[in-house]
Amino acid sequence: MSCDYQRNRIWCGIRSWYRHHVSETVRDKFEGTVEDFVKEWIKNALEEDGKRAIKAYEKVEKEREKKQKPVPTSVRKDKNAKKSGKRREPIKPLIIHEQVIADPFERVYRQTKEIIVPGHIQWKDDQREEMTEKMRRVMHWMHVRGETPDANPIHGKHGLPRISSVAAYAVVHDWLTAQGVKMKSPFDSIYEAVWRETALNAEQTHDLEHLLEELEIEMNKKQNANPEQEEEVLHRIQKISPTVYNKIVKKFPKFQTLTLA
Repeated sequence: MSCDYQRNRIWCGIRSWYRHHVSETVRDKFEGTVEDFVKEWIKNALEEDGKRAIKAYEKVEKEREKKQKPVPTSVRKDKNAKKSGKRREPIKPLIIHEQVIADPFERVYRQTKEIIVPGHIQWKDDQREEMTEKMRRVMHWMHVRGETPDANPIHGKHGLPRISSVAAYAVVHDWLTAQGVKMKSPFDSIYEAVWRETALNAEQTHDLEHLLEELEIEMNKKQNANPEQEEEVLHRIQKISPTVYNKIVKKFPKFQTLTLA
């Protein structure tokens, strides 16, 4: 399945949670100023490269607006108009409107991509690391809080999309944080341990990420959590990486009471 399709599944899955937990007043404010938020983020995060990218984007936007301006209406001459005493209606120009994207997450994502893709940003290592961490955090947060834990819009060789997409996810992360949404997870240190674990191959890392999400989803149920399900997930984690398993039971001692085969 395409990255766009998978990403859209995630957006749709988290939308109801977002509307329920973020007040309408806050949502309206941030959804109405997406472009301003994205531009400010790019200026602050990408410094001079970001400013140049914004200038290039604004130049293209101005040229696009000029092309979309309606041409003056013209009136066709009608030979029979004088005889009938009627005047033909002016011909209205055809105006093509761009597709409106209603989903707020996708608007933030696309707005970022539109600005930085043509900008040829010279990415610094610390920028990449920070944005990658935010991208992973927002992806896992949406999996755990939403309804699509199996959706995976990342098809890159190293478990990451292209850098412009990483930046776009990072902006979504900060956009939600600015609205008071808590993006951090009690499993953050465990996820980081998984990403740093050099003994794991790409498939094992991917499997561990999803198992951790399953465990967190179960934990979020609190009193309604299923101990048998938690035990099964922990058993699978231990089979892939005893190191990661040990970090989990050390951080969450309650899991030590579960008997693993």
